[in-house]
Amino acid sequence: MEAWMGYLKRNRSIVVDIFQGQLRSTLTCSECSHQSMTFDPFMYLSLPFPTKKRGRGGPVRLEECIEEFSKEETLDGDECWRCPKCKDFRAATKRIELWKVPPVLVVHLKRFQTNEMGVPSSKINSEVIYPVDDGRGNDNGILDLTDFIPKEAQENQREAPEYKLYAVGNHMGGLYSGHYTAFVNNRVDNHWYHMNDENCSQIANEEAQTKNAYMLFFNKVQHEENAGSSEGSLRASDGDVKTIDIRRQSVSLPHLWPHVVQLDDIEGRPTLSRLVSDDAKWSEDTNSNGRAAAIEELGSDEERDSSLGVVNSGVHPPR
Repeated sequence: MEAWMGYLKRNRSIVVDIFQGQLRSTLTCSECSHQSMTFDPFMYLSLPFPTKKRGRGGPVRLEECIEEFSKEETLDGDECWRCPKCKDFRAATKRIELWKVPPVLVVHLKRFQTNEMGVPSSKINSEVIYPVDDGRGNDNGILDLTDFIPKEAQENQREAPEYKLYAVGNHMGGLYSGHYTAFVNNRVDNHWYHMNDENCSQIANEEAQTKNAYMLFFNKVQHEENAGSSEGSLRASDGDVKTIDIRRQSVSLPHLWPHVVQLDDIEGRPTLSRLVSDDAKWSEDTNSNGRAAAIEELGSDEERDSSLGVVNSGVHPPR
């Protein structure tokens, strides 16, 4: 939470609100087991293909790519880590995990491989299987990231990390040439459309699953039975799930963060009100009166609207 607040101090933007999540990187010394954790923002997930399946041409599940991304790796030789406890370079393990997931999740599939000199050497043409809504009102089209988020982080997620695909960026061609197209879901009629230069044509839902997928775009969704929360109204309806709204974030209004904020001292840490006291006055009373008081001190009407405002997470599709 402190790391996210520090990031918002330097990077307050609607882009942060919509697209940026947070990763936790954990380094563990092989000698003394000392651990170092850092939290870094991400704009999109760049997912590698599973090592065992690269170049074999068979289909790969998107979940397998996420597992490969989060797989523990060993740092040794020239990559040894200087352990602050041992005060020397040691072999270590490193693991990167999802910690906070954004309203709109952008996934990049690392199809282009490079050699040891960093020069592009080949393209992976394996098909990646990802969830696509079949239009029958079931959960077949839901990407659930629960299993990829540490349990201690799951408790602090404001919404369940469930996503629905709304667009696919395709690349046809080889290493040095090719053509880009896109598949986009129109939430007005719930049909998929193929964008190819100036041409737009409707396609069947199942055609959104393609071996040419290079970029995937997901909206976070919430089931209707869980949609009564006062912390976020819901917008576009898609069967039995709805796309969540995006809260404008600021240091002075932490109740709008994606994290579930605790205002009490935890294990000697300073309260949130003390953390933000240098930036804005913050009432520990999170009811409507306390919230209004905090907004009152923000200043202009424009600033108040942007801080309280809710941005529809749906990217406007073709109509």
